[in-house]
Amino acid sequence: MNLIVSDSSSIIILASLNRLDLLSGIFTKVYIPPSVYNEITIKNDRVKLNFIQSGLFEKRTISKNDKLTFLLTMLHKGEAEAIALALENDLPLLIDEKKGRNIASKIGVKIIGFIGILILNYKTGIITKTEAIEIFNKAKSTGFRISKNIESRFLSGLV
Repeated sequence: MNLIVSDSSSIIILASLNRLDLLSGIFTKVYIPPSVYNEITIKNDRVKLNFIQSGLFEKRTISKNDKLTFLLTMLHKGEAEAIALALENDLPLLIDEKKGRNIASKIGVKIIGFIGILILNYKTGIITKTEAIEIFNKAKSTGFRISKNIESRFLSGLV
């Protein structure tokens, strides 16, 4: 995987933890639609600075089409645009929101989330098991929400 499209949540989490390197170690470029760019750059100054300085992200526009219009009836604008951009470019999508993940999967978009990024980094030797767990726990302490089931699957995936 060299290219990916992203929604805002995982980027915001990683930028706030100062760990955008977990994306740049796996991807050469992360495409984001305009609404996602706006969400990321207005959250807070630290996230904005880390995000802008990384050089990893590229804002991409989406064709106005029936799929985007349909997605906008069910999802927030950023999620809808991210899914549409992934479809348009035949790329995987980094997204964590349950509803968006379900819809993206149903229409054939390959998805990965924050937990998947941690596991990929661990499996490729970029971070250790201990680092993955520390990053996960820091994310949880800053508001990242995850079900107990997924948390236990994450921890068992690191074995």
